[in-house]
Amino acid sequence: MEIKTLKLPIELRSELAEPKGELLRGSAEENAPRIEQLLRENSIDYSVAIGDVISKALVDYGFFPQVLVTDGQTKRKPIGMDLKFKDYHVIHVKSPAAVISREAWMKIREICKQLTSATRVHLVVEGEEDLLALPFIVELPLNSAVIYGQPNEGAVVITVTQSKKFLIENLMKKMES
Repeated sequence: MEIKTLKLPIELRSELAEPKGELLRGSAEENAPRIEQLLRENSIDYSVAIGDVISKALVDYGFFPQVLVTDGQTKRKPIGMDLKFKDYHVIHVKSPAAVISREAWMKIREICKQLTSATRVHLVVEGEEDLLALPFIVELPLNSAVIYGQPNEGAVVITVTQSKKFLIENLMKKMES
């Protein structure tokens, strides 16, 4: 897929709000061990956690996704906690709310091409990180997972398969460029 800035049109918001993977109900802290178990059982090679609360909960639990993506907010309000993760290389990108910026997508592609089991990258987004799950699903190798918080419900775990990539690419094609 060609990398370009994409804007989320209002008519796609409800479709994107629906979980595209397995919804694990409960708090981020309750879900951290469940997520680790699920990824181990499915022999997932690489994982990306998107969202401040779920990223912190996973790392605090002792599970270290290769990539953490945060924006310093939860439910559009400042998270109010330190999000410095030991041993993670910090990369800053800009991506406004309801947008996948070309800059962020290019950085995501670069990160995904260089992934190893030892990768530890913390992508800090100035703006909003929510939509960045989409280019990660498109760019990650098969048998990877994207984990993100589903506000007021729990966490969603998406296993990257060819059919999931196809679904997400089709959604992204409906976005405004």
